Amino acid sequence: MAFQELKEKDFAIKFLAKQLIKGNLTLFLGAGTSKGFGLPNWLELVNALRVRSGLDQLDEATSAEDLQRGADDVLDELKDNQKLINQIGDILYEDKEDLDVKLAYENHLLIAISSLMIGSKRGHVSNVITLNYDSMLEWYLQLYGFMVNSIYEIPSLEGSEDVRIYHPHGYIPHSSISSKSSDFVILGLHDANKRLGNPSDPWFEKTRALLESSTCLFIGLSGQTLSDRVIAPLLASTGEKLKDKRPLGIWISKEELSGSKIKEFERNNIYPVVIQDVYDITEFILKISQEAMKMTLETVK
Repeated sequence: MAFQELKEKDFAIKFLAKQLIKGNLTLFLGAGTSKGFGLPNWLELVNALRVRSGLDQLDEATSAEDLQRGADDVLDELKDNQKLINQIGDILYEDKEDLDVKLAYENHLLIAISSLMIGSKRGHVSNVITLNYDSMLEWYLQLYGFMVNSIYEIPSLEGSEDVRIYHPHGYIPHSSISSKSSDFVILGLHDANKRLGNPSDPWFEKTRALLESSTCLFIGLSGQTLSDRVIAPLLASTGEKLKDKRPLGIWISKEELSGSKIKEFERNNIYPVVIQDVYDITEFILKISQEAMKMTLETVK
């Protein structure tokens, strides 16, 4: 299969189904996967923090780097990383002191994502990388009896859990989750530069290892992520390393993409599939599981 064909839904589904069967599929999640719970996206979070600090809000057209600078302004005002973590937690879980199980039943996108993690002969996802700080995915999976290991410290033990959820940007769980917050969050440009400036940063190397050893399905991420100073170098270096061998992954984009943006994805060895309606995204993800089941049954016959 030519990699270019992976931009077409049907080809992408078959390719991802094969990776699922082999156990090679990793999910890479962004803020869009938590929107169904009413949680803020990157811009909304930074603006909420800026309002609390008496700073002007940023415009929707703000670049990824300027968003990170906007977060640095907040930390300059707070002068305390723990205060920043506490404020992020307050914003994430505002009006969510008691999590209603109805939130789970109504979140069709996470129902589809969870279908990929269900243990099955047709394969399942056991590793998830999330750029989100929240624990809503953990809470959701535990409702269905999944054994979840939230990894926000390295080194960390990895055992026989159903799914491992890696939080390279930090972790701030809801009070209903019996785990503590990470002692860091990567939100501002200063923290991003500190991580990039440390060639032996454990999270940098762990994320690189996960990217190199699997095929990623990127869900809920803005195209601006390709300009994120923390993530972009990892995608570029890993994508180049795997070039002509296999794709780094498939990126579900809700945004119409210009020719130059598509080329930016392809330079990272990532192939975007444009699906703008969230219900169509749900259907696309469910079809991966269904196609993997069909392929497995055909092999058995």
